[in-house]
Amino acid sequence: MKQRVLKACFLLLAGACIHPGTPKSVPTAFNTSSDRAQILGLAKKSLTADGFEITSTEMKLGVVTAKRVRTGTANAKFVKCAFPGDSITYANIQTTIEITVRTRPDGAQVINAVRVMVPGPAGTPVQLPPTQNSCVSTDKAEANVRKAIETAYPRNTSSP
Repeated sequence: MKQRVLKACFLLLAGACIHPGTPKSVPTAFNTSSDRAQILGLAKKSLTADGFEITSTEMKLGVVTAKRVRTGTANAKFVKCAFPGDSITYANIQTTIEITVRTRPDGAQVINAVRVMVPGPAGTPVQLPPTQNSCVSTDKAEANVRKAIETAYPRNTSSP
């Protein structure tokens, strides 16, 4: 019981340090005439170059997923949080950004998800509930994937 109370208090305190007003990012979609295997290959190459770990590839479904897990501000290039960079909360958080690239008949869509973990009372990480997670993607990784594909196939047209 005491452990539960401590955990609840910690989550409330951590949540109080987080501003809920960070805007949510939207999926990035673009058109390309290259085939599914080429799109996924270029996406994997771009994500790996940015330090992401490829976690799954489903060629039949045309999907590749990758994640990047870092502590403190090490994910700042790819994740933006709505609390001050010098706060105790920011210094101790662990962010995970997951990027999913889905091929479509006329191109691809890049989707992201960001999860935040904070140290729990016993030092074990505790995931913040979505209502307290004010960290979002900076869209840098998504833009890099798009650029890699469009650079390889410059004749393609893009939609913003």
